[in-house]
Amino acid sequence: MTLELQRLAQNKDIDCSAKLMNASNLLIGGGLAIGPTVAGRLIEASGSLQSLLIGGGAASPCCPWC
Repeated sequence: MTLELQRLAQNKDIDCSAKLMNASNLLIGGGLAIGPTVAGRLIEASGSLQSLLIGGGAASPCCPWC
């Protein structure tokens, strides 16, 4: 089981009203919806994948779970 799934399972155990799991699912779904849009705009604006790769590399160390 991956670390992300373990954390979601821990949320389920902590949350009796399911509001935390609903918020987690909303954030995950929002990220999955927004990510390709942002990536497409970066590729479209620059005309290459270089800006996307640089932006991804710069954002990776900022993520506490990465």
